[in-house]
Amino acid sequence: MADATPVAIAPASQPATSDVLILTKGVSLSLTRDSLIVKDKTHARRQRKKLCGVGLGSASTELSIPLYNVLWAEISSGNLIVDFADPVSKKHLRAVKLSYALDDTAPTVVDAWVGTLLDQAYGTAQRKKRAKVLVNPHAGPGGADKTWENDVKPLFEAARMSLDVVRTKFSGEAIEICEKLDINAYDVLIPCSGDGLPYECINGLGKRPDARKALHQIAIAHIPCGSGNAMSCNLNGTYRPSFAALAIIKGVRMPMDLMSVTQGDRRMLSFLSQSVGIIAECDLGTENLRWLGAARFNVGLIQRIFSKKLYPCDISMKVEIPEKADIKAHYKRERNGCDHTTRRENGGAREASLAGESTSSDVDSGEGLPPLRFGTVNDKIPDDWETASYDKLGNFYCGNVSINLASKSQLCFLILDAYLPRWRGWHPMRTFLPRHALTMD
Repeated sequence: MADATPVAIAPASQPATSDVLILTKGVSLSLTRDSLIVKDKTHARRQRKKLCGVGLGSASTELSIPLYNVLWAEISSGNLIVDFADPVSKKHLRAVKLSYALDDTAPTVVDAWVGTLLDQAYGTAQRKKRAKVLVNPHAGPGGADKTWENDVKPLFEAARMSLDVVRTKFSGEAIEICEKLDINAYDVLIPCSGDGLPYECINGLGKRPDARKALHQIAIAHIPCGSGNAMSCNLNGTYRPSFAALAIIKGVRMPMDLMSVTQGDRRMLSFLSQSVGIIAECDLGTENLRWLGAARFNVGLIQRIFSKKLYPCDISMKVEIPEKADIKAHYKRERNGCDHTTRRENGGAREASLAGESTSSDVDSGEGLPPLRFGTVNDKIPDDWETASYDKLGNFYCGNVSINLASKSQLCFLILDAYLPRWRGWHPMRTFLPRHALTMD
């Protein structure tokens, strides 16, 4: 995925008179449709490049801040405070504070202007989110603690978020934390980790007696700190921690499909994918190479391609869209027909109802997870399912290929032969999992 970059700002439209705040010393702050324009000669002088303490050249007296980057604004001790995320590079945002004395400016005028600024900067996004933060110090190559303290925490604090931080000490601890979590005390769970900790959070909530209510009520976000950071890439559009933090600050709640996966009598929830073969072993088989970061997956892939190991099994599935051309058309319809910039709780309930799953009306009952519609691999396979044997299976992959699209409870899968690594199939099938029965010989 391409690096997240600061939004390019087009020439600002002329602000309305009521959107302009005039302060002393020639300072003015103006709101346009997508930017906050700050005119301040003193700030411009401070931002000039210097050599041996002497300013070089001149700097623009106008600072254009995208409204998306505005974190907070308030009046404090007779000063107007504006916090924003400043893109110091293509890889990093830092929290910056502007402070201006109000002097004789009427507080009521400033209060009204601040309210307008926050309304435009946040839109429908919740302000001052209450967050339970879980930091895994051992995620990926390590360094999640440093990432949290230096790159993420300052942005959350500047946005006036309420933070309850826990550093996990062992695998599975997040499951225990989420099982006992007071869901009324928080708005969002934020794992700072790879994809493992979000998995634990989802399954911890899924183990609760009120699992449906918990999964519906509290949002789960992700700060990317691991070797693989698929959840952040899909939901935040970036694997850069500070850019992901800004996406969480300005993010709105939306429903997301979960997959039920069974192994014997054990039931697990998955938010991304399930795999058997090369992809799975590239992850699980390279735990000792975490110091390589994401490169460990490439090393594992090369090792296993040359080994040509087989994973023979029988696979049963309910096929919804068998042809690749039809799948492409379906994807385009979903992508073009959905508005991903607004809240979608009601739309999510409607889709769940169409799929035969629980809707928001079930949430108040405080029930656990809905029952499996197709049982487990130990039950009889439905008559309208397809079953095939794969004696030379090299890789099986099934999951939400793009979890930020409204997929109407469908999954995609592909199968690769161990000796002939070619595309064998790409078949969406229904979830919760409309039983993908996978048995190993």
